[in-house]
Amino acid sequence: MKSVNVILVALAVLGLAALGGLCLDLALDPSGMATLHWFTDTVEGGLAHAGAFRPLLGVAGALLAAAAVGSVWGNISQRRWERTVVLRTPLGEVLVSLTALEDLGRLVKAEVPGVKDLRLKVAASRRGLKAVARVSLQGDVDLAQVAEAVQVAVRRRLQQVLGPDQDIRPRVMVHKLAVGAGDGEELLEARPRLRRPPRP
Repeated sequence: MKSVNVILVALAVLGLAALGGLCLDLALDPSGMATLHWFTDTVEGGLAHAGAFRPLLGVAGALLAAAAVGSVWGNISQRRWERTVVLRTPLGEVLVSLTALEDLGRLVKAEVPGVKDLRLKVAASRRGLKAVARVSLQGDVDLAQVAEAVQVAVRRRLQQVLGPDQDIRPRVMVHKLAVGAGDGEELLEARPRLRRPPRP
């Protein structure tokens, strides 16, 4: 994906540079409009003679536009800025990335029985740290008890790294429940439900 992003960025930079150069040329030399008219006339003439290729050009244009929108959306939704938490020690500052804090979720998963999977997301703001644990549980466990144990374990692990003075109140989202026994195990996925507004 990184190579595709590099190619898209390079093409975008070249396109913007060409457009910027054209605008500067037109601003400095108004006679350049004749060149622009010649270019548009050439493109129109080529399309007029293309005939059957015009639908193919339309499909190619739609695919390129969809690829551009998809790549931008993917980069926005998946990209996470690398942020750090600063710890002060007598010897200086220690920077801990949020990714490293999220890796503590593996330790929590191993120490809390009944947890099949756990993904920890940590966000830093001026108000402090926010931790959200997205968990998949065994179906035969006490959901409230295991969720509370996950909260306690996440809070303890984060305070071990960041210090006990950090007020961390982790949220737990039970994403899936594994119901059944043996090979016939079935996963029940929690899905959001829309609430109706209260009647007046």
